[in-house]
Amino acid sequence: NSEVSFIDKHLLLFVKEALLKDSSKNLVYGFDDAKEEQGYMLNLKLGYKHKRKPRYAFFVEAKGPNKTSIYQADDDYVRLMKQMKTSIGIQVDMGFQNPKSLGLLVESWRCKLYSMKLVEEAIYLPAMIKRFWLVEKIEQVISILSTVEGVMLK
Repeated sequence: NSEVSFIDKHLLLFVKEALLKDSSKNLVYGFDDAKEEQGYMLNLKLGYKHKRKPRYAFFVEAKGPNKTSIYQADDDYVRLMKQMKTSIGIQVDMGFQNPKSLGLLVESWRCKLYSMKLVEEAIYLPAMIKRFWLVEKIEQVISILSTVEGVMLK
């Protein structure tokens, strides 16, 4: 699908270098090409293995340049928030004390990194923690360092 090819071409190298390089063998990632149980698709998920099952806590929802989806029920932001909320619910069920989930919304070349936490029972608090741009032209390569630093410090 077009979103997966966009992520593969413009974002996956960044994810591998910034988040997965020298990481634990328990970290997992995957692309979604089929519908999830909740009825919507996500483009990329990152997580960890727990009892040999993948548990995801970082989600990427992407739309490439000049792409729209007229058939999806929810917009990309809503889909991303639903996945993050579901992840927090799984973490609560597993006994995490401070469950947290991260999501990256990619719209064309613009990116927004979100964090969501559980404030009280059934009260989820999403917050945008970083905005940045993917490299579209060679002149924009200079911005990669500040983007990586900003994401790593959050």
